[in-house]
Amino acid sequence: MAASADVQQAEREESSRKRERQQQDESSDQEAEFELDDEPMQTDRAASAASAQQITPEKARAAEAARAKEAAEVAKANETVFSPELLRTYYARLFPHELLTSWMAYDPTGAGGTGSSSTSLFARREWSFTIEPSPGDEIYIRYQSFVQPSDLTAAIAKRNPHKIDIGAVFTHPPKDHNTLQSSGKFATEQRELVFDIDLTDYDGVRCCGCSGAKICQRCWKMMSMAVKVMERGLREDFGFQHVAWFYSGRRGVHAWVCDESARTLSNEARSAVAAYFEVSMGTDQNKGMNLSHPLHPMLGRAYDVLEPMFVDDILPSTGHSLLAKREQWEGLLGSLPPAAEPVAAALAK
Repeated sequence: MAASADVQQAEREESSRKRERQQQDESSDQEAEFELDDEPMQTDRAASAASAQQITPEKARAAEAARAKEAAEVAKANETVFSPELLRTYYARLFPHELLTSWMAYDPTGAGGTGSSSTSLFARREWSFTIEPSPGDEIYIRYQSFVQPSDLTAAIAKRNPHKIDIGAVFTHPPKDHNTLQSSGKFATEQRELVFDIDLTDYDGVRCCGCSGAKICQRCWKMMSMAVKVMERGLREDFGFQHVAWFYSGRRGVHAWVCDESARTLSNEARSAVAAYFEVSMGTDQNKGMNLSHPLHPMLGRAYDVLEPMFVDDILPSTGHSLLAKREQWEGLLGSLPPAAEPVAAALAK
């Protein structure tokens, strides 16, 4: 019995050792499988790294251009087609007829000057319409005039113009110009003093990527600067009180000076006011700026107005990058007068 028990014990121990060896073998197989599974992951990472190294700046720019082209095509596809029906609805429900006619008659009651009189200021105002009877076929209609504001409203509803131009006040109603022009009795009597400021005039200093009619928030700050400078000049230097600013509809702003003293200025006086705000920037042949010292009071005030805006909106990379990019600051240094050339040379190093 004892010998039999020893044999059984030996058999159990041998069986136990076999199970341990089997478990170790299975564990080794699993580890080998895990190592084999990890090889494709390492290979993928290596391939991705190699691929990333192959993306050159030229390829990146080409990919960006392709994305931009695709976005432009999507935007073009989503453009709203002009609708004459929507324009008619705008004139019927939203257009400020009463405000416009009251302003053009210079009559706060909105009655159009002296009511139905054909000699009133409103009746002698010229209006021009641009209409489009069929797509692409524009017709410009001048010398429109109306005795009463309601006549203008009715004409707008009938013509449904794409564009309305406000003209001068004449000595007689413009609709009668054919019968009066030969006699010399038809002449301009009043017109507002209007300044047209376009962003296209700033293309040489716009460094935001825009040009022509394209505008963005960064370059539109230049319009804000121009408005602030001219507003103070018109009011403080010329004493005008009624200055209205309007978005031009595309790429700039218009200033309408509506004081009676401004409306009755001669052509020579209008040119003199415009010249007052001009600053000679030189030419390609003569790049020197002809600024006197001390500065004219108007220019000194403009400097005070513009300096903080220049620092905030023109110099940094969030503006026009004038001091954030080498090509920009080199252009700025190159514009300095000859007396500052040593300073420009030192700063360019």
